[in-house]
Amino acid sequence: MPAIACETGDWSHIDVYLTKTTDYRMLVLPGSDWETQLLDWCTQRGCTLAVAGSELPATAMTLRYVNDWNDDVRLLTEALIVACIAAEKWLTQAR
Repeated sequence: MPAIACETGDWSHIDVYLTKTTDYRMLVLPGSDWETQLLDWCTQRGCTLAVAGSELPATAMTLRYVNDWNDDVRLLTEALIVACIAAEKWLTQAR
């Protein structure tokens, strides 16, 4: 499963042009000034969005965690969420 990480502002200007799939899925780590543009683009194309640590419109899944308003908690937890997703995918493929 190919996966690319990038800042939302960079994605809006560069990586968006690399999305040549009809089944685009994205985990959004909130806080970028470019979220509105990202949500508009994804909504128009029917992308599947999940968000971690905040509420955003038009998302298929929202992952909240205790004290996710705290920057220190968010810094540690966002990395943990992505690591758990990668580990689950790796373990599933290894079976």
